[in-house]
Parts: sequence; structure tokens; C-alpha cells
Amino acid sequence: MNLDGLEKFSQNIPVYVELLANIIVIIGALPIFFWLRNRSFEKKKKEISDNLAIRKNIKDKLRDHADNYDRRTPHDIGIRLVHWKNYPWKLDDDGYKQNLYYDTNLDKRIDHGTEFLSNTGILVEDDIWVLSRSLYTGKFGTYIIAESGQKFEEFEEVNQKIKIVRTFKYKHIINWDFEEKIEYEPAFYTRYKYTDKKLFEKEFFAQNADDDGISKDLMYKEQFITSNRVKSAKSFKYKLLIINGERARKRQINKMKSQVKVTKKKRA
Repeated sequence: MNLDGLEKFSQNIPVYVELLANIIVIIGALPIFFWLRNRSFEKKKKEISDNLAIRKNIKDKLRDHADNYDRRTPHDIGIRLVHWKNYPWKLDDDGYKQNLYYDTNLDKRIDHGTEFLSNTGILVEDDIWVLSRSLYTGKFGTYIIAESGQKFEEFEEVNQKIKIVRTFKYKHIINWDFEEKIEYEPAFYTRYKYTDKKLFEKEFFAQNADDDGISKDLMYKEQFITSNRVKSAKSFKYKLLIINGERARKRQINKMKSQVKVTKKKRA
């Protein structure tokens, strides 16, 4: 190697060193990347197994509990949520009642208790109409729950007897007791207190309590997300949700346009 070549090589040494360092970092990061990906898979696999096991164990017990009620008329079929710190019976501010959800269409209930359960938890309902409250819906899944008969700008009242159906997560159930009942209702011991939103899935649905499975006028069942609840159209949260909704809508439109262009090119 002549002097000029040696000089150029020496000048590029920092570049070569940086390149080598980057290669070492990438190679070293690969095992971490694969470990994280596998960890995520194992975590999800365990969650699926745990959920299926809990559902299998409580399904028949919930059915037996429900069968203690007269099927000919709808009933509040309750369970109790007890925070683990209050075990066994410190119920001054606990033992909160949740009513099991079941579809009352034609008073025909699904066999084997499956109407109470989803893949991830126990379905419980809150009949907001009983307290003269209504659901008001707006753009991009925003909603208000407030006293019936009010007027909210950019929102429309759902003029039906609405019940809110949420999913009480299996993953936050520590154990259950169908023997020692609280006022004839089984107890579920929970990781969090009944006031903690983490006990429930973020997604829920609203349904007409009078839906008979026949009349279209009574047919209402819509999905919502808890974080989309607002107080009014004037709130900062509502305006932010609308901005994000508009952005998402534009992205979806642009994506559809791109797909159309690709399709046209393939046909050409």
C-alpha cells in the first residue's frame, strides 16, 4: 500500500470503526428482539390458556346460579365483586353487585351459560334507563351518558331503554366462591376494587333492554370505547377526539385511493 492509500485509509478509520460498532450493536440487538417477540407470544399464550380455564370452571356454576331464577320473566341475576384485601367479609365498602348480561330476545336464553361469558370475561350489564338516564351519541364514537330528555349540541339522544354491557376481565379474578354467598349471590375476589376501571375491558356495547328480536324499532346494539365518553361538545376532550377522528378518516380515504390506483395499474 502506497503512502496516499495509507493516508486515505487512516482518514477513514473513524468511519470503519463506526460501521463496525453499528454492526455489533445490530447483531447484539437481534437476540433481544427475538426474546421480546417470543416473550410477547408466551404472555399472550398464557393469557388465552388462563381465560379458557376460568371460563370452563365458572360456566356451569353461573348457569346453576341463574337457574334459581324464573326464566319466564327477566330478572337481575347478580354476582358480587370483593376486593382481595377485604377477604373474607369486610363489606362496609365492598361486595359490589353486578348483574349478569343475558339476551332476553323472546325470553330464549342460550344453553350452558354462554350468554354470560365472552372470550375474555364475564358480561355484566347496567340498566341506565332505570335511573332515567340516556345515551347520547356523536361523531367518531363519542358519547354522553346523562339525564334523559336533554339537548346536547352535536349529539343525538337514543330514545330507547338502554343498558350498558361491559366485560369483567377474567385476568383480574383471583378466585370465586359459590358456596358462601352474599345475599344469595356468588362472590368473585378481584385484583382491583370495584371502582377501578382496570377491572373491565375498554370496549363495551349498548343495547335496548326491550329488544325482542323481532321489532326493528326496538333493535339497537352499538359498540363504544370508554375513553370516548365526554361531557359536552364544548369540552377539550371532545374537540381532540374529533380532530383525531378526522385524521383517521382522511388516512382511511387515502389508503382506499392508493388501493384503487394499485388495482387499476394491475388491470392495465
